[in-house]
Amino acid sequence: MKEKSIIALLLMAFCSAFVSAATISVDDAIKLAQDNNKQLQVARINLENSIRSASAISYLPSLSIGSTASLRDVSFIDSTYATNIDPTIGASISMSVKSTDFLSGNTNKLTKQSAYNSYEQSVLSVENSVRTAYYNLVSTMLAVESAERNLQDNKRSYESVERQYEGGKATTLALSQAELSLYDATLAYDNAVTTKENAYLALSYLIGLDDFEVEREFPEIREIKSYEEIKGMISSSLTYQKALIEVSQAEDTEKNRKASLVYPTVSVNASYRIGQSIEGPYKTSSRKNSSWGDGEMYDSASVSLSVSLPLDHLLPRSNAKVNLQNASSNVTKAQISAESTLESLMQNVEKAYRSLESARNNITKYEKYLTLAQKKLTLTEESYEGGKATYNELSDAKSALFEREIALLDQKLSYITAISDLALMLGVDSETLLK
Repeated sequence: MKEKSIIALLLMAFCSAFVSAATISVDDAIKLAQDNNKQLQVARINLENSIRSASAISYLPSLSIGSTASLRDVSFIDSTYATNIDPTIGASISMSVKSTDFLSGNTNKLTKQSAYNSYEQSVLSVENSVRTAYYNLVSTMLAVESAERNLQDNKRSYESVERQYEGGKATTLALSQAELSLYDATLAYDNAVTTKENAYLALSYLIGLDDFEVEREFPEIREIKSYEEIKGMISSSLTYQKALIEVSQAEDTEKNRKASLVYPTVSVNASYRIGQSIEGPYKTSSRKNSSWGDGEMYDSASVSLSVSLPLDHLLPRSNAKVNLQNASSNVTKAQISAESTLESLMQNVEKAYRSLESARNNITKYEKYLTLAQKKLTLTEESYEGGKATYNELSDAKSALFEREIALLDQKLSYITAISDLALMLGVDSETLLK
């Protein structure tokens, strides 16, 4: 039995060695974040709470039901008493109709719009963070591969120089340069691995997954749409729509202030109670009874109507007057803020667009630069083998190629990230911006 258990464990270990973590695309990562991200979970709860609050009807009547029993006419001084139990049951309805009640529909509508706007912004913000983290991880993984190639190349070069030195064909300076280059390549590799691990943790936190792989390549570097097309998206952006909602809410608040501080309030109260009096034992100065008997059945009803008309707003510097003035000022402030938001978006979108154009051009330049660096390294290696180039020149050529590879990765990551940031600014999907 013990041998079978050991064999089973060995088989499981053997099989697990061939089971790799699932490879997820950027769309998979975004879907995982939508399902698992804590920030989005909180945003959903906030949205649900806002929708429920906005669905409440403020002018429904208040209903209540109750029952009472009482013991009366007890005198400790005269040693007399009379027991009466009055079980009653009643219901009451109260209702106040204010002018603000007729505005609650629009208030609730604006509350829902604001809640949906906030939720959509949260969703896009998380998607942007996931997309950025995903391609940052891709970039760091490709950087590790590049650093590893550079490290292995420097190891081979060092071993070659070391053999030449031992055979008397290389100088101490050449050996020292090879050793220093190897040390630099080792440091670069270690730093690249650490950066990749941090990038992995960042994405893992966003998507709620601990064991996964990502696609080891950047998406196709595509051009973005024309500036005029991008500019046309500003008016429908979530940021500007939020500012417009705030203007509408300020106007709605002003109407509600007027309704509550200027217009009358009508209140209606109605109640009905029914009960049965039960007479119990009693003792007076002249007679005494120790038995229970039936009393009278009774009921009562009441209805009241009241109307109040506030006049405080007519008094100079009263709280009502000040509140009305502040509500009007807040409308103007919200309108100015919306105009400022639109102007700021216009400026930021133009800057982002120009930066994207520049980044796209830089990618083309860095790709050409990388081709030239590869060609230079090939020529330098041939010259070094022919004794026409020093090891220092060979080392510089290798370093230049490695630096250009990393720089190209950085440029591609910057371009993809900038597109994602512009999409977040406009409240659209990144794909919407591309040709």
